[in-house]
Amino acid sequence: MDSLNGGSLIGNTSQMVDHGAEGTAVTAVADATYYFDWSDGSPVNPRTDSNVQANVDVIANFAIDTYTLNIELTGKGGGNVISQKYRLQYNWC
Repeated sequence: MDSLNGGSLIGNTSQMVDHGAEGTAVTAVADATYYFDWSDGSPVNPRTDSNVQANVDVIANFAIDTYTLNIELTGKGGGNVISQKYRLQYNWC
C-alpha cells in the first residue's frame, strides 16, 4: 500500500501474507480539508485484506475538499470577480 500527499497511513503497509491468510489492518487518515478513497474502490477503513490469493497493490488516494461558490450581483453597479487558486476577489465599480 502507498499514499500520496494529504494524509497518512497507520499500520504495516508492506506485508508478507501466506496464501489464503489475512493481512493486518491499515488505516487511511486524511489531513484536515482532505478526503480519501482506496484505488480499488473499497469503502472499508481500516482495511484488512483476507483470503489473499495473489499480490495486492492498493493506493490510498488523498484529495483536497472542494466547494462550489455561486456569486450573484444584485442591485445597481457593476464589477467583476477574479478567481485565483485559494483566493477570491471581488472588484466593485
